[in-house]
Amino acid sequence: MTENKDTLTEVQGKTDADGKAKYTYLCSGIGGVDSIYVQGRTPYDTATATIVLKMGEFELMKEDTTYKLIGQTGIHPVNHYGTSKTLSRLRQLADSAYAHSKWVLQYNDISLMYGGPFDVGKTRHWDTPHQTHREGRNVDMRPVSVSDDSIDVEWLEKFITNTLKGSFREEARGIQLKHHFHLGF
Repeated sequence: MTENKDTLTEVQGKTDADGKAKYTYLCSGIGGVDSIYVQGRTPYDTATATIVLKMGEFELMKEDTTYKLIGQTGIHPVNHYGTSKTLSRLRQLADSAYAHSKWVLQYNDISLMYGGPFDVGKTRHWDTPHQTHREGRNVDMRPVSVSDDSIDVEWLEKFITNTLKGSFREEARGIQLKHHFHLGF
C-alpha cells in the first residue's frame, strides 16, 4: 500500500449470478504503472492486475547532429517521448534550422514515457509548470548558433507556425537563458 492519502483501501460489492463483480477504475491522469490487488474472503481468493496508464502512443526521440536532447534529471532520466507527428516535426525543424543558419537546436521535456505531468522542482507535489507536456505534443526548445550568430526569431516563428503548422511562444530571453521557446504540434 502506498502512503498516498487518495489510496482506496477497501471496496465492497456483490457478485452477479456468474460470480463476477464489475468496478470502474478512474485514472488520475498520471501516466505510469499501477496495480490493483483483490482479496476475497479467504487468503486463496486473491488476484493482482497490473495496469499501464498511457496518455498516448509515444516514441522515444533519438539524438541527431542537428539537435541535442537536454534536461534529463535523476528523477526523469528519459524525457523525450512524443507522438510520431511531433517527433517528425522536430526533426524537420532541426534540419531546416541547421540548413538555414547552422543552428543546433536543444530539445527539452517533450513527455515522459507514458505521458502525464512532470514532477519537477524540489517539492514533487505534482504541481507542475509542464501541464502541456502530458501528451507528447509540446516541447521546450533552445536554438544554439554554431557560429555565434544571432538567432532569427522571426524566421523560427514563421517556419514553425506556417510550414509546420505548430504553435510558437517565446518564454525567456537573456544572457543566462539565451532564448527559450515553447512549441506545440
